Amino acid sequence: MKVAIYNFNNILDELYKAVRDRGDYVSDWQQADTLVVWQDAVGVLSTMCRQAKEMGKKVVVAEHGLLSINDYIPPLSKPLIGDVFMAWGQETKDWLIDANIPEDVVTITGTTIFSSMGKRVPHEEKRVLFAPRHWHTDIPENILVAKMLKTYDKAYVYSKIILGEHDPFEYPNPIMSERDKNNHIKLCYEALKHADVVVGIGEGTFAALCYWMDIPYISVDLWHPKELLGKVYTKEDFFAQVSTACKIVRLKKLLEVIDYELEHPESMAEFRRCFVQDYLDGGDPKLALEKQLEVIYG
Repeated sequence: MKVAIYNFNNILDELYKAVRDRGDYVSDWQQADTLVVWQDAVGVLSTMCRQAKEMGKKVVVAEHGLLSINDYIPPLSKPLIGDVFMAWGQETKDWLIDANIPEDVVTITGTTIFSSMGKRVPHEEKRVLFAPRHWHTDIPENILVAKMLKTYDKAYVYSKIILGEHDPFEYPNPIMSERDKNNHIKLCYEALKHADVVVGIGEGTFAALCYWMDIPYISVDLWHPKELLGKVYTKEDFFAQVSTACKIVRLKKLLEVIDYELEHPESMAEFRRCFVQDYLDGGDPKLALEKQLEVIYG
C-alpha cells in the first residue's frame, strides 16, 4: 500500500515517520492508494480529495486542531469528502454526528502532537503566559488583553505568538513560532513548560496543550463579531465550543482571577483531567499513533 500524507501544525508528524519507515510513503498523491489530509473542505486539498475518490482511492481526514470542524457544522455545513475522519476525542465525534456526519465515518484516534511535549519544569518565579487568539490577522481583543497583562507585576508575564500574525511589539516578552515549521509544537512546549497560568481568548489547540500539562487556563470573555473563512463568529458562536476546563472571566476581573489561579492551581484540575479524556481520548500519543495506523492499514 502506498500512502500520501498532507501535514499541518505538526499533527501528522508521527504518522508520516511511521509510514515512511515502512517504505509506504509517496509524495505524489496520484501514486498513492490512500491519502491522509488535514482538511478536505476548501482549496487545493478539496479538489485533490474529490479527484482521488473518483479514482477509487481512500481518503482519510485528520482533525488538525481542537474541534477544527467548523467547515462541517452550521452554518457552513460543507460535506465531508473523506471516507474516514480521525477525531481527537468523543466531543469532536459528537459535534460531527450532530452535523449529520454518519457515525461510522468518524473514528476516535486521539492525537500524536503530545509526542513533542514533556513535563512542566519546576521554577521559583511565578510565570503567566498569554496565548493571543489566532486569526487571519491580529485582532483588537488580543491587544486589549496584552495591555492589561503588561500592568501585572506579581509574576513574570510573557507571550506565545505566531510570526507574521502577531506584532511582537504589542506583546510582553514574546516567544515566536511559525505554524508551518516542524518545530512549532516544540516551541509551544518551550513556552508552556514554565507556565503557572495561561491566559487566552476562547479555547483552541493551545488550551488543549495546557490541559494535557495540567496548567490552569483562563479565557477572557471578550469578543466582537468577525469573519473567518466564510463564517461570521458572533460572541455566542465563538464561545459555544468552550469547555468547562477553563475559567471564563471579564477583562476587568482578569488580574484578580490570575491571582486566585496562582494561589489555587488545583481548583480546576478535575475538569482538566476530564477534558483530556473526553476531548483527547486520554492524551496518549503512542496509542493515538496505533489507532491512526489501524485506520490507514486496517
